[in-house]
Amino acid sequence: MPLLTRRALTLSAVGVTALAACTPRRNEKDDEEDSVTTSEGTCHPAANAPQGENPYGGFRISPDQLVSPEGLAVAPDSSFVAAGLEHTAPDSLSVEDWGTAIWDTASGDLLTVTGNHRRGPLACHPSGDMLAAAGRSQIDILGRDGALQWTLTGHSLGSDEDRRIVDLAFSPDGALLASLSTERTLRLWRFREGACEAGEVIDLGDLMPASLSFSPDGTELAVAGATGPVQIWSVGDVELLRTVEAPEGSPLGVAHLSDGSLVISSYEPAALAVVDPSGAVRPGP
Repeated sequence: MPLLTRRALTLSAVGVTALAACTPRRNEKDDEEDSVTTSEGTCHPAANAPQGENPYGGFRISPDQLVSPEGLAVAPDSSFVAAGLEHTAPDSLSVEDWGTAIWDTASGDLLTVTGNHRRGPLACHPSGDMLAAAGRSQIDILGRDGALQWTLTGHSLGSDEDRRIVDLAFSPDGALLASLSTERTLRLWRFREGACEAGEVIDLGDLMPASLSFSPDGTELAVAGATGPVQIWSVGDVELLRTVEAPEGSPLGVAHLSDGSLVISSYEPAALAVVDPSGAVRPGP
């Protein structure tokens, strides 16, 4: 069977249900008052990083929850694993404890906690030298030692406390980072020769996005969300190439297999399907 090339898919029924519960329901009032607005994306060097955002947002704080369920990243060489640390002890609710935590996988030792308050999705650069850590609307680019390199801004919170970045992914060659937000935009960020710059902003229309995946060759981006079919975008000219309907249910998770096939997870009913490059659909496991 072709190997999965995506780090996180939410394939279990529990994961699908959790994502469904986190997906805001839209109504006519939402459409009138919550239209998409885009702002200029900026890569701020560490020395000029903006003030951190409110880490609470619309999230409920659990006093016995140590690690954020929103993100996990493993180095390509498996040398470290990273997750969001919400507080260091069950009786501690101090946000000073929060941040991106990095562990050594060989020893299990906690190497560093950044204190950056980011508790959203994480993505590791293919080189293993950079880690992207998302907050609600900002993204930190960290070195593998946790040192801040850039803070990326541009996603909007608007007046909705539930708005947040829901997924991150680096392209296979590491030249691009894609960030996906419930403001219904997908942003591209470019990295080359030690520099970072904001790229294109893709308006996803009525799609309430949940996950994204780069194709194995890096030429396409798939975006899944509960309010429409999976959207397939070209990375080069940033155009919508096609859409892919889930065989049943509402799509929430998407990942590419190494042969270019798409794995789509959906809910109501919970189901898995594999769509090969020719468009043929076969049942998932």
